[in-house]
Amino acid sequence: MAESIVGILLNKLASLIDSELSSLWNAESDMERLSSTLTTIQAVLADAETKQFSDNAIKNWLAKLEDAAFKADDILDEWATDESLAPHDCSCSCSCSCKYAKLVLTRRKIAKEIKSIRERMGEIAEERSKFHLSNHQITQMYRETGSVPNEPQIYGRDLDKENIINSLLESQNIGSVFPILGMGGVGKTTLAQFVYNDERVLKHFDTRVWYCVSDDFDVKKISKAIVQSVSDTECKRDDTLANVQVQLRKALGGRKFLLVLDDVWTDKQELWNMFKSSLSSGVKGSSIIITTRLKIVADIAGTAPTFELSPLPKDDCLLLFQSYAFKNVGNHANEELVVIGRQIVEKCGGLPLAARALGSLLRFTHDKAQWEHVRDSEIWNLQEGKEDTILPALRLSYNYLSPRLRQCFAYCSLFPKDYEMEKEALIHIWMANGLIRTDERTDLEVVGNEIFNGLLWHSMLEGTKKRGDDDGNVETCRMHDLLHDLASSILNSHCLHLGYGSVRDLHIPDKARHLSVTIKTYLGFNINHSRQSQRSLRTLMVNTDGYLTCPMPVDFTHFTCLRTLHIAGVKLSKLSSSIGDLKHLRCLDLIQCSLLSLPKSIGKLGNLQILKLEENHLQALPSSIGDLKELRYLYLSKNMRLTSLPEIGGLKSLHALRVCSCALEALPESITRLRGLKHLDTSGCHQLKGMPNGIGSLTALQTLPYLMAASKREDLLVSESCKG
Repeated sequence: MAESIVGILLNKLASLIDSELSSLWNAESDMERLSSTLTTIQAVLADAETKQFSDNAIKNWLAKLEDAAFKADDILDEWATDESLAPHDCSCSCSCSCKYAKLVLTRRKIAKEIKSIRERMGEIAEERSKFHLSNHQITQMYRETGSVPNEPQIYGRDLDKENIINSLLESQNIGSVFPILGMGGVGKTTLAQFVYNDERVLKHFDTRVWYCVSDDFDVKKISKAIVQSVSDTECKRDDTLANVQVQLRKALGGRKFLLVLDDVWTDKQELWNMFKSSLSSGVKGSSIIITTRLKIVADIAGTAPTFELSPLPKDDCLLLFQSYAFKNVGNHANEELVVIGRQIVEKCGGLPLAARALGSLLRFTHDKAQWEHVRDSEIWNLQEGKEDTILPALRLSYNYLSPRLRQCFAYCSLFPKDYEMEKEALIHIWMANGLIRTDERTDLEVVGNEIFNGLLWHSMLEGTKKRGDDDGNVETCRMHDLLHDLASSILNSHCLHLGYGSVRDLHIPDKARHLSVTIKTYLGFNINHSRQSQRSLRTLMVNTDGYLTCPMPVDFTHFTCLRTLHIAGVKLSKLSSSIGDLKHLRCLDLIQCSLLSLPKSIGKLGNLQILKLEENHLQALPSSIGDLKELRYLYLSKNMRLTSLPEIGGLKSLHALRVCSCALEALPESITRLRGLKHLDTSGCHQLKGMPNGIGSLTALQTLPYLMAASKREDLLVSESCKG
C-alpha cells in the first residue's frame, strides 16, 4: 500500500513542481525536496512490504509513512484544485482579482503544510536506515492480457463429485440437506459449482438457485433472492418475512429444485427451521447443498451424510498448479521448472486455492531464478494458525503483483465477504481514489479494465457473471473469503466494513480512511466522529437491505477529504448546499434516496468524475451541472418525474449518460457538442420525441440502444463503431 501511495505522490509532484503558483508561493523548493525524499524511500519499499509480515517495527514504520503520505496527497490535491480555479490573468477584471485574492490565504497555508510534510517525510526517511532494507525490486510477474481467464479446473475430486451427484439423483425426500465440509481454500465451492453445472443435474431438477450466505444468515434476504431467481420478479422492499415466505412457497410449488447455500456459518437451529418451513412446497427429490467450514453447522443443518473434503493429494495438487503455471506450454514445460514447481506445491498443504494462486502467478514468467525466489521466500516461514496455513501462499501472490494491482486488490475489502461486486462500480471506486493513473492517450476506463482483468488472471478475484456477447467480458466478481482476510490485513484498520442489525449511533474509527456500512433496520442515526476521522475519511458507503423511510439527518460535509460518497436506500429528500464544499469529491452515488432536488452548489465540485442519482424523485437538475468539467459518468435512470435536462454541452469529459425510464421529452441540443460521449442510454424514455439534430456528429458513440424517430434520418447515422 505504501509503495502505491508514494508512486501517486511522485506523479502529482512532477506535475505541480513546474506550475506557476508553486513558484509564486516559494513551494517549488519544498516540492522538489519532498520528491527527492520520496524517491529515496520508494527504493526500499518493496523489501519493506515483504518484511512487514514478520517484523512489527517495519510494519509500524510503513504505517507512519502511509499516514504522512495520505496527508501529503490531500494537500497536493487541494493545491492542484485551487490552481485549476485560479484566474491565469489577474488583470482581466476586478472580479478575477477578487477571486485570486481569496486564494491567497489558502495558498499560504498550503505552502506551510507542504514544508511541514517535507520535514516529516525527512524524519521517516532517516528511520529506514535502522531496518537495513534492501533496494532490490521484486520483479512483477504480470503482463497485460487481451481477455479474461478460463473457468477453473477441478482435480482429485471426481469421486466426491460422483458421490454427491448420485445422492442428489437418488433422493426421494423434499428438502434434504447435503453438507460439504472442509477447511478454507480446500475447494468446497468449486466442487459444488461442478455438481451444480453437471448435465445430469441440469436434467434432473426443474430449477436451480445458487446463493452465497457468508456470516449473516438472513432468512428474509435469502428467501427474497430465491423468489427473484425462480420467478424472475422483484419482491417489494417493505415486504414482511411472512409475505416473502408465501411468495417463496408459491414460486417453488410443484417444482423439483436444487438450492446451493455457499459459505454457511450459522449454527442456530431456529433459523434453519424458519428457513426450511418455506421449502416444503417443492416436489420429492428437491435438495439443498450447503458448504461450510464448521462441523457443527453440518451436524445441525444436514439431513443427509456429510461430504467432508480433505486436502488434495500431492499429485492432484501438482496437476492443478501446472494447469495454471504451464497453461500455454503444454507438454513442453521446462524440466527444471517442473521440479521447482513440485517443491512449491509441497508448501501449499494440498489446498487448491493456494496452488491456483501460485500457478496463476508463475504463468507469467519462465525465469528459473524467479521461481526459486518464490520457493525460498521468507514468507513461507511465517507462523500461522491452523486455518491460516494458506496465507503465506496468498501473500506471496500478492507481493508479486504490481503496486497498482496490489492497492486495487486491497480496496476490495471495503465490501462484505462474498459480496458480488460489479466491475464498473469497482473501477469507479478505484478511479475516485486516484488508484488508476494514465497518460492523455489512454482512457482511465481502459486502464481500469486492465487492472480488473489482471486480478482475474492472478486468481485474486473470481468472475461470477459474464456479459452475453462474443467477448464474454466479466461483469461481476467475488473474492474468496481467505483472500478477503488478506486484503483486510493489508489495509488493517484503514478500510472497514461494518454490518448492523440496527444502529442509532455510528462511530467512525479515527484511523478509518475507507468505511462501508450495511444496515438491516434503519432507525435513523447520528454519526459520531472525531476531528481526526474528519480529516482521514476518504470513502463512505452506507447501504441498507431495504428501502427505509426514516430520514437521515446527517451532514456528510464534515468529512472534507471525501473522495467517494455512496448512499443507497436511505431517505434524504434533499442535500445540504454545503455538499459543494467537498472539493476532493470524485464520486457521488445517491441511489433510492427520495431526492426531490439538488442544490446549485453541486456545480462547485470541480473534481467530480462520477455522479449517480438513479431511482430518485428528481424533477429537474440545476443548471450548474453543466459546470462539472471533469464529469465522466452521469446516471439519472428511473427518475420518473424528470422531464428535461439542463444544457450539458460543457461536460467535455463525459463518457456515459444514462437516462433510462425518465419522463424526458427531448434531449438538450448541446448534447451534440459532447464529442467524447461513448455510451448514451435512453431506453424506457417513452415520451422522448426524437434525437437532437446533429446527433450523428457523436462519432465516439459505442452504444445507442434506444432511439425514437428523429427529424432527419441522416442524423442517426453514427460511426460504424456504434452498436445498436
